[in-house]
Amino acid sequence: MFLNKIYPKEAVLRLILYIVSFFLFLSLVGISYVRINKLFLLQRPPGGDEGVYLKALLTANSSGIPTAISQGCSLPFLFFSYLLDAFLKNPLISIRTTSLLSGITLVLISIFITRKKLGLNNYYGCFALLALLNLLVVRSNIFAGINDVLLAVFGLLFMISFHNFLKYSKTLIIPALLMSLIIITRKMAISYLLVFEFIFLCFIIFAKPKNRNFNLKAFIKFNLLSILFFLIFNLYGLINFGQLTWEDKSLPAKINWAQWDYYNAMLIDKGLQERDHHIAVEETIIYLEKNGQKSLPSNFLEMIYFDPILTIKEFFFDFFTSWKYILRLLALLIFIYPYVLIHSKFKKVNLKFGLTAHFWYAFAFSYVLFISFAVIANIQPRWFTFFLPFIIYLLFMELSKFEKKYTTPFLLTNNLLLLAWNLPFLIKHL
Repeated sequence: MFLNKIYPKEAVLRLILYIVSFFLFLSLVGISYVRINKLFLLQRPPGGDEGVYLKALLTANSSGIPTAISQGCSLPFLFFSYLLDAFLKNPLISIRTTSLLSGITLVLISIFITRKKLGLNNYYGCFALLALLNLLVVRSNIFAGINDVLLAVFGLLFMISFHNFLKYSKTLIIPALLMSLIIITRKMAISYLLVFEFIFLCFIIFAKPKNRNFNLKAFIKFNLLSILFFLIFNLYGLINFGQLTWEDKSLPAKINWAQWDYYNAMLIDKGLQERDHHIAVEETIIYLEKNGQKSLPSNFLEMIYFDPILTIKEFFFDFFTSWKYILRLLALLIFIYPYVLIHSKFKKVNLKFGLTAHFWYAFAFSYVLFISFAVIANIQPRWFTFFLPFIIYLLFMELSKFEKKYTTPFLLTNNLLLLAWNLPFLIKHL
């Protein structure tokens, strides 16, 4: 090749990497154009969970925020969308703009805080930013009027602040405050807390000698502060309505999500229903009326042991489906950490972050395990955007430990894969 006679092979690969990365960025611009045109300019009617957040904002506009709180809402999301709607005067566009601005905030935090706290240099920082943009744009939650991205903003800030506590013994007040914001943003976020608590306890038991911040006193203090902040945020709802404030996602019938999801999973297991589709609520009601209330689990905990065989089947399917989604979002990045572990073990290379990095990787892996145990017919990759932004930067920190002659072909292959996976959407919609 002519270029190889003039430039070293590594320089040629790096040039190709820059070109491929540029086209990957252009593909993200194209996807963004399609989404913005459909959701903002053409104002496609609300879909999925958008109706929940739109209803809360409409209620706040017509009857006041106290009424919206009494009927259930995501307090942080309602607060920001309500402020925006005072200027935009278009509730649907306001909830979508809230999500879009949350995405922009997430990117800015990544640029100005995450890289600084982790000490990631500009070269790898730019590629980490591109990976983050790919995550946000491909998932497209930043264009929809739902609170996923706002939850991810709080999640990233929480992980940064707790990371500082582990490394530098910083205060636990900020992590506890952010965790309370995470929980009041969405009820399902309790699942993040449960996994975090479990990993925290495991590291207290097994890693305390290596990091004095893994101790029972810190665990108790964090929980007490989190509960205190959580109650403060819910004070108005507790005093006036005697209830905690979360968005109302209850089904419009006398069944709950556990019953609906489980019946759907049963039908899928029998080959009577397609995955990624939900059976009609009415059919679930008919099944309960015919077979009795005890024919389906009444809550998500009961789902786990209601039918052990179905639980095992769904666990393995959901586990591998989860990693398929994460592979689509991160490509080869997911293999960096296990490779570094093996490399450090046999090549005697020290991991720069030690236990702090292990802690977050353990949290991410354990969350995938945890969510796979719930018998849910449709795993949603948006659940992983809570922790993936921070994980992306940790992975790039691991990558930066190797020489560029190794990382350049790796990044080239990774970005080529992401670009190739983005092209079908662009070909179909542009």
